[in-house]
Amino acid sequence: MYPLISEYLESIKSAEDNFKELSYLRPIMGDDGLPVMTSGNFAVVFKMEDKETGKIYALKCFTREQEGREEAYHQIAEELKYVDSSYLVSLRYIDKELFVDTVQTDETEFPVLLMDWVEGKTLDKYLRENLDDKYALEMLAYRFSQLAQWLIPQPFAHGDLKPDNIIVREDGTLVLVDYDGMYVPAMKGQKARELGSPDFRHPLRTDNDFDEHIDDFPLISILLSIKAISTNPQLLEKYGAADRLLLSNNDYQNISKCILLLDLFPSEDSDFNKICSVFTLLLSDSRLIETQPKLYSCHISLNCLEHYYKLGEKYKMGIDAEQNGVLSVRYYNIAAELGFTRAQYKLGICYRDGFGVEIDFDKALTWFKKAADQGDINAVYNMGDIYEKINNPQKEMISRRLYAVLRAGIVLRLRVNKNKDDINALSVLGLCLIKGRGGEKNEDKGFQYLKQAAEKGNSNAQAYVGYCYYNGKGVNINIQEAVKWFELSANQGNALGQEGLGCYYLATTDTDENKKRGVYWLRRAANQGQSNSQKHLGVCYFRGNGLNQDYDMAFHWFEQSAIRGNSGGENNLAVCYEYGYGTIANRDKARYWYEKAAEKGEQNALKALERFKTEDLPF
Repeated sequence: MYPLISEYLESIKSAEDNFKELSYLRPIMGDDGLPVMTSGNFAVVFKMEDKETGKIYALKCFTREQEGREEAYHQIAEELKYVDSSYLVSLRYIDKELFVDTVQTDETEFPVLLMDWVEGKTLDKYLRENLDDKYALEMLAYRFSQLAQWLIPQPFAHGDLKPDNIIVREDGTLVLVDYDGMYVPAMKGQKARELGSPDFRHPLRTDNDFDEHIDDFPLISILLSIKAISTNPQLLEKYGAADRLLLSNNDYQNISKCILLLDLFPSEDSDFNKICSVFTLLLSDSRLIETQPKLYSCHISLNCLEHYYKLGEKYKMGIDAEQNGVLSVRYYNIAAELGFTRAQYKLGICYRDGFGVEIDFDKALTWFKKAADQGDINAVYNMGDIYEKINNPQKEMISRRLYAVLRAGIVLRLRVNKNKDDINALSVLGLCLIKGRGGEKNEDKGFQYLKQAAEKGNSNAQAYVGYCYYNGKGVNINIQEAVKWFELSANQGNALGQEGLGCYYLATTDTDENKKRGVYWLRRAANQGQSNSQKHLGVCYFRGNGLNQDYDMAFHWFEQSAIRGNSGGENNLAVCYEYGYGTIANRDKARYWYEKAAEKGEQNALKALERFKTEDLPF
């Protein structure tokens, strides 16, 4: 048992008579005539002054038992005496130092912890007092990131990181206080003495999790909150609470439903996105494996990145889950921000096709470029595709040059490496040859390269092999073979394969069951942003083919196809505007979409525009 706070108070009032070694200390008195003090769950801290030097100290007196405290503090003091850092304070644990007349126990002499006094405000209080000072908030976010960069690689850990244990000095610098839960290397193999606040610790942490990594998660969680508040101070009032910042233990338990992250991530701020990515990864990994010089570029285990990439795939393709563009982009973004090449490429696809996000060719190019810089040739191919879509002579020239370099590079790569298993290279080279991109068209060779990649499981190559068999490109028409390859591709979630299979069922079979199959596969592809499938699905709704006729839904899918630049979708949307199918008739909008389709050579649109010229109707 330990004394009551009131009993400690009486003892401190006569400090010179009750200390053994520290009799030179005197309490600093407050305006109420009592010693200045603060109290917590385990202790009370008094503000003391050295009467000879004037130096200010914090004297911690314990009010509750904590197993292993004395040994732990001796080990902590021994470790920290070799650490020269403004983020920490010096400390001494002195046993049987303070005499206290108490009724709680027969003991009269009790241990104290002597530390340097830190003048400042807790991080939480500082944040709330500076919500109107954007510079102060931004500097706090920067300084906390510097603290995190310093602390994560250390062989020790604080163990109870939360705003109350982080002091912001008057000059804005930070210092950690309250070392009751600290880990140092001498404690390896021990159990944690405390676990810290649930709103800041990892949700799966137990007393067996006690090593130098226990600060990793709270550091990122706190940094995420500070960074978000520095961008939008109103978030603290909207999501915060008196005893925490923006995130809570409930958020950690089900992060996919965290309203804060749904509102903010992904953001225009790349640093914030990276912090969110690290935070989300740590929920599954619990620790940073290794850090680089900058926290924002910390290295996470590839297994974690692969995990989030696969979640993105799951929700994009609707494999074992309903298709969900927002969730797919969110998970791709986590892995992509931390440098996972395949996620960067797929995020580029999402921005190109408008899957889960608004269509944004600039962002698509940004992510394709990131993936291309890491050697992803599919990303290079798609960069060329976007430059073609932009419909600008200068961009088209860039596209042609890009394809030429890509094609030559792949040929050289295959020759030098003599690697017949490079399925991405084989697939992309096959596409270049089939479509005549980067050089002369050669459908026979293109088909052979695509077939090699398809046989090795490349879903994109499988889809194109299906189209080759279906349309006689580089091979004789063989519908049975086409369907086989469409099915292999579609079952891997590939939108092109799904489109081919859907069109086959709708065009070549007559039963209601097969028509429904066709609509099913078209919808899967359309939901991934595949513009041609969106056009075909619109036609199904328009004609009542495989489902009930619905002009409103037809208009919706034609519009989705048109905004992605599909000429057939543009023409069909124009028809809807001209005659009022699923929308209010509007000849100006009809003309606009006919013109967009005509620019791409759509014959029906060209005829419609000629008709518009001759009809004696107001435009």
